[in-house]
Amino acid sequence: MMRKYLVIYEQEGKSWAASSPDLPKVFAVGCKSRAEARKAMTIGIRFHLESLRKAGMPMPATRHHVGTVSASPSRAAA
Repeated sequence: MMRKYLVIYEQEGKSWAASSPDLPKVFAVGCKSRAEARKAMTIGIRFHLESLRKAGMPMPATRHHVGTVSASPSRAAA
């Protein structure tokens, strides 16, 4: 069964990192691009899930979801 997990990408200077709140043991750091971080996370998640399956452990639930909120600073009360 294919599952989708939220992955958060962060850029610091020229380096990229990625993590998944549903899979706290899976992360990527020091990647040269977002695409490289995505590839590293895909490999890491597959390896982690396969390790859980072999150990007879349940697959982690996807509990985190993403959304966006539009906002602007409010005007100061006069």
